[in-house]
This record gives sequence, structure tokens and C-alpha cells, in this order.
Amino acid sequence: MTAIERLFCCSPHGSAVLPPLAQAWDQLKLGPQRWLEAGATIQDLAPNGERLLLLSGGAELVDWAQAVAAWRLPTLLLIPAGERLRAEAALHYALLQQQQVPVLGVLQVGEPWHPADRQGDALPWLGCWNPDEPQELAAFGSLLQQRFLQLDPSQGA
Repeated sequence: MTAIERLFCCSPHGSAVLPPLAQAWDQLKLGPQRWLEAGATIQDLAPNGERLLLLSGGAELVDWAQAVAAWRLPTLLLIPAGERLRAEAALHYALLQQQQVPVLGVLQVGEPWHPADRQGDALPWLGCWNPDEPQELAAFGSLLQQRFLQLDPSQGA
């Protein structure tokens, strides 16, 4: 089975969920990563040996969605738990869908996790990740791979 070569991760502006993801990625030794800054261009998405691309705290997803779509980067949307969870998830997922970004799924960062509520959202939720448990991130690898194959069956074994 072909592995995902590069993964783009994004979250709502100012949510601060990507730095813990980057730390967990490093702890798990999953490969090089690169932060994308505000005001960068589509050429900044050209492969440079990294496996993970993350939006910096100053970068807005709306400014990057079209470029990510052009590169067909598999994308993971991370949404912080809290009162705006449902709205933020729906808004950012709709933006990515509108631009035809291949979204692998939506991951809630932090607890509590309410599966029944998430089913009602009609979004591709992958579950909940607690940043205090970095090793839990590894458990989402197979889910991401399955979703990747659903989006692009040509990547199969």
C-alpha cells in the first residue's frame, strides 16, 4: 500500500492546536516537517523533503486553500474542542470542499469527545486526540491511510 507522502495540516486561525501536533510528530519520528508562513506563494508548497506541512499561527487557511487544492495535498483539519467546535469544523471543512482540497478527515483536539454529537455534524470526523498523549497520534495513521485510499483509489496496493 502506498503511504501518504506529504500531509497538510490546518486549523482555525489562532487555535494553537498545530504546535502540539508538530511536537508529537517529532516525538514519533514521522519525518521532516515545514511551517508555512503568512503571505507565502503557491511555489512554497513545492516538495522540499518534508512529510508534514503546517500553517503557522499567522497564516490564514482561506489564503492557502486554493494552493493546497492545486497541489492536491491530502489535508487533515484539526479543530480545538470547545463551544465553537461544530461551527469551526463546518466552516473550515466547507472552505476546503469548495476549493476541492482532498480532506482526509477532521480531528478534534482536546476533550470531551461526544461521538453522537459528531455523527450529527455530517463531517468526516476521525475522532479525538489529546495533545497531552502525543503517542495517541500514531493511532490515527491507519485511519488517514484508509481515507487517502478512498479519495484516490489509484494509490492502492
